[in-house]
Amino acid sequence: MAFNENDPMRDLSLAFIASGDLRDVIKTVNGLPENYSGKLTILINDGNLPTACRNLIILLALGAFNDEAIGPDIALHFWYSILLPAAYKQLLASAVLTFLGFGGKGRRDAPPPFDLTNTSTVMLPMVLGKEEEMLRYLGACNVLPEAARMEHMRIRNVPSQKDTASRMYYNLKPSHRVAFQEYRRTGMLLPFGADHSPYTIANSSLFEEKSGKWFQDDRADPLFGWDIYEVIAKGKEYGASAEDVYGCLYFFIQDQLRQFHKRIRKFRIAFRLTVFDATVLADLIKRNVLASYNIPSSIRFDRIVTSNILDQIYVGMMGVLVPWSPLLSQSRTAAVVGYFMNWRAHEKAATVDGASKSINDDIENELKQRYPKVASLTNSLEKTNEAMSMWDEMNLLYDNSNPFLTYLKKQGLNSALQQTDLTLKERHTIVPHRLGAPLEAPSDALPTFVNDEARYLYVRLTSIMWTERYVEFSRKLPALPPFPDILDVD
Repeated sequence: MAFNENDPMRDLSLAFIASGDLRDVIKTVNGLPENYSGKLTILINDGNLPTACRNLIILLALGAFNDEAIGPDIALHFWYSILLPAAYKQLLASAVLTFLGFGGKGRRDAPPPFDLTNTSTVMLPMVLGKEEEMLRYLGACNVLPEAARMEHMRIRNVPSQKDTASRMYYNLKPSHRVAFQEYRRTGMLLPFGADHSPYTIANSSLFEEKSGKWFQDDRADPLFGWDIYEVIAKGKEYGASAEDVYGCLYFFIQDQLRQFHKRIRKFRIAFRLTVFDATVLADLIKRNVLASYNIPSSIRFDRIVTSNILDQIYVGMMGVLVPWSPLLSQSRTAAVVGYFMNWRAHEKAATVDGASKSINDDIENELKQRYPKVASLTNSLEKTNEAMSMWDEMNLLYDNSNPFLTYLKKQGLNSALQQTDLTLKERHTIVPHRLGAPLEAPSDALPTFVNDEARYLYVRLTSIMWTERYVEFSRKLPALPPFPDILDVD
């Protein structure tokens, strides 16, 4: 807000149209100024029913329990751990059943907003006919604990992924290898050495109802969704060591959830959760179908966050901008925000592999200053590790801004802008052009790190490929008139 509206009294409407989990929502609410007094409407959409229902249950857990030690802890383990304390089973079920009972079984019209707290509400349109059943399953914790452990162990040891896991370990500090292995072994987000004995109830939200199979990708890791430097710094504040990376993450997420827990009791927030394809949702809103759920056709959003569905393998740039641009607020600060993760597979020069030999030579020579042992090592294994470490950083030093613009044009950028009356922002005010680059930096800026430790954390302990690109689209509005001359008055 500081670089955009800069008005703590302004009402805001935000749409996360392919939300995945609640990370961006939580960081957004926690990032508001303490004196924010406007009304905040947050639309959270995901086309995957279990994901949307998990998000709702996390909100319900944070809203149902005023004790800031209970609600955030339930939410954290429901989000990230395969097992929960036995006492949480009844608490989760109570929160879910209270919400379902409020809506009324078989009710055809929309119920009023459910009071999440004294200041915040939540609604989920029950239009698919499957929402209630899914909520009851996810909140019931009826999967057998031993079955959950065995399935988690199976998915973490899929033969086809052994090489991927080994590659993840090869360049970590020994303590971090142990930390990664412990989380993969236990599936519990707790500080290293914490007592696991109270955790005896399976978290059914991570397993399919009928088959009992793991819901997520076998590489799913909570560490990869947050800013690793912030994670370690916050963990240290709570007394954890940097070596206990998941302990640091535990305290970091606890801190984020506690802030959010307080703010949904302080700010006026209307959460609206939906379960539609993003393009279908835009059409439903414009046809006023969701008006009874307080999402009328007249709504205009100050931010439309698209995640990576701009990628051509998903909805694509045209498929997102054309239906959603009419719902963007007529404001200079309003923006459609998203990122491209998979464009590297469709544009040769997206990575340093596709760059010229001279560019590769320049980057390699620069990195050899950081890895001087590559040329002198004779042990083949050590030499391979050192060379791979150096190679991991090649894309860090590669400016792919021009190839990215070429890619966007091939995907119909000019046509999309013409049809939507939007403009692609060069100066970003919400997210940087690239991960690790300063917010205010131009599109050709490279990632920067405050020190070598930060460089290690970002390069070794994350899943960042360093080719991801972020975009901001805004309204194409007339230029502001020049300021009038100020006359001296005696």
